[in-house]
Amino acid sequence: MYYYYQLMGFIFRSSIEIAQLMPAISKDKFDVELIIGKVPEEIHQEIADKNINNNVNFTEDYIWMRNIYGIFAVYKTGKIYVEDTSGSDPLFLLQFVFGYGISMFAHLHDMVALHCGSVSINGKAIVITGASGAGKSTLTTELIEEGAKMISDDVVAVGFRDQVLCAYPAFPQQKLCRDAAIRKGYKLEDLIYIDPGKDKFAIKRHKDFITEPQKLHTFFALEWYDPNLEENKKYNGEVITEELSGFNKLEMVVKQLFIMALLRISGLPAKQFQLCVDIAANVPIVVIKRPEKSDTMNEVKKCIYKIVGEENA
Repeated sequence: MYYYYQLMGFIFRSSIEIAQLMPAISKDKFDVELIIGKVPEEIHQEIADKNINNNVNFTEDYIWMRNIYGIFAVYKTGKIYVEDTSGSDPLFLLQFVFGYGISMFAHLHDMVALHCGSVSINGKAIVITGASGAGKSTLTTELIEEGAKMISDDVVAVGFRDQVLCAYPAFPQQKLCRDAAIRKGYKLEDLIYIDPGKDKFAIKRHKDFITEPQKLHTFFALEWYDPNLEENKKYNGEVITEELSGFNKLEMVVKQLFIMALLRISGLPAKQFQLCVDIAANVPIVVIKRPEKSDTMNEVKKCIYKIVGEENA
């Protein structure tokens, strides 16, 4: 028996049920197959080859990586292999598929995967990035509760569709740490425990999820600042927005590439670099600076609504 899912504009087929993904309506064909078992022998041969980095390799036709949990191989033709080498929980292994696997597949199909959350506000896609603890998941949760549609929580594929830059929906789940989940009133026993290392839970968002690619409107980056530092006193403890320009925009986009750590080994191919340039050239990038240890979420949302032209949202 097979299960079929919608992901990044593609139909994925899997022999195991994956609760976090959005089921596909059509089941007569598929673009990508998830195979849990052994990766192809050529991958093992490359791992053993002393002339190849034995943790990652990029080619035009496939990409593979390995870590302490397993080996992951993604082929442009539409095969994603997952080989467990540690006896880990299969659900935990799938988190790497949802992150690195999806990102590598996007990379092979003229898209880039950004380490961002993304929602659609009345048809306008925004992406939200920031360091760990910056409040990305809390912000996207509140925007969704106020009517926005979810595109993705952690990894967003961006590419051209009919010459328009779009954000492609990934999977309808959000990750929240234990404290945030409790604050939002969720019963932990009703959630999916996905990351023991970071103590995070997954919240299904199928009802709030949008399945069609959305035109990319604005790129937001969340930052904290210390209001007690002399150089920050000019902000008066308020939420400040700053639109980037020039090289700073390109630098911001490149830094958010989900597989940047792997690309440092292989280098960023010309097609993906050009797509980063196109994003920087065509999409406003706005940094939202928030004072530390202050509840400024409402002010942050007001800034976002104003910039996307939805001040009454």
